[in-house]
This record gives sequence, C-alpha cells and structure tokens, in this order.
Amino acid sequence: MALAPRFDKLEARADKAQDKGIINKNLRILIQDEIKATNSLVKLKDTIADAYQQCKVQALFLPIWPDHVVREAYHFLRELREY
Repeated sequence: MALAPRFDKLEARADKAQDKGIINKNLRILIQDEIKATNSLVKLKDTIADAYQQCKVQALFLPIWPDHVVREAYHFLRELREY
C-alpha cells in the first residue's frame, strides 16, 4: 500500500476514535498500526538518504536534508512507542 493513503486512513481512524472518545484497546491497536506504517516510512527515508550519500541520487536540496528527514522519522517513531 502506498504510504500517503495509508497515513490518510490512519488519520481517519484516529479522528473517528477521538470523536467517539475511545481510549482503550482500539487506541492501542491504532498506535501499533501507526508504528508499522512509520517503520515503512523510516525505511524509505533511510534508503533515500543512503542513495544520496552514495551519489546514486542527484538532488537540489542541501546535503544535510536527508539526514534531518531520517532523524525526524526516528523521533516520531520513538514518540509513538513511548505513547
């Protein structure tokens, strides 16, 4: 499944849970699903950063950007796991 639609579905589920006031096992399941989706995103960002560092990808962004994006993804993943 493509990442953007996957996160859109997760967001819709979170909104639905919030509207219903659900803070139980359904929330835990949602967080686990978000962790799985975020892991996929982290792997993609890692792959892009590695390819950029090995000069397999040419881009117009600053050299530190891929590293920043990967660190940001790991930070979000850490936040999810602590929740």
